[in-house]
This record gives sequence, C-alpha cells and structure tokens, in this order.
Amino acid sequence: MSMSSVAMCLVIFLSLVEIFECRGVDNLGLEDFGPAGMKAKRRIFDTSCKGFYDRGLFAQLDRVCEDCYNLYRKPHVAAECRRDCYTTEVFESCLKDLMMHDFINEYKEMALMVSGKK
Repeated sequence: MSMSSVAMCLVIFLSLVEIFECRGVDNLGLEDFGPAGMKAKRRIFDTSCKGFYDRGLFAQLDRVCEDCYNLYRKPHVAAECRRDCYTTEVFESCLKDLMMHDFINEYKEMALMVSGKK
C-alpha cells in the first residue's frame, strides 16, 4: 500500500469520526440491537422491569417510545424513554410531545405497574 493510500484512508477515517462526534453518535445507535445484531423492535418486555408482567402494557408503553423516536429520529430519545422501565421524565415528555396530555396519568400508572414501583 502506497503512502498516499494510507494518508487517504486516514483522512477518511478521521472525517467519519468527526461526523459521528458532531452528531452526538457515541455508539452508532447500537443500544437497541440485540445479541444477534437484530434490532430489538419487537421486544416483549424490558428485563429491568421487575413488576407486573403484561405484554399488552409493555406494547403500549413501548409504542410511546417508538413514536417519540419517529418524531425526533434520535436513538438516544428511544433509549432514554425506555430507561428505568419507562419511569423517566423523557417518557413523560414524549407523552406530551405526542399530544397525549389526557393519558399521562394512565401511562404513568402503567409504567409504575410494570416497573414494580407501585
């Protein structure tokens, strides 16, 4: 490999690093990928949730985070929304951003049930 090829590869690599840093991508959005590299879009439940297991409740809560991600297209939004079993302020903000003001208390109650904090 010639010296100019090495230099070109280095320039490309450094450019990509800078692009990812500017976008705030520290893990390339891989936190939502399972062990086989498949996106965990159809999760049944979050292992951090130690409360009442109900597939329907998890589906409703996860849908809020999925819709919030689709609204902003930022991987960290979905991850923060789901963190601590849907009991973060980001989850509540997502409910508001999705114009679900009338259902905030209902969804917070569901999150408390599945998290085991109730």
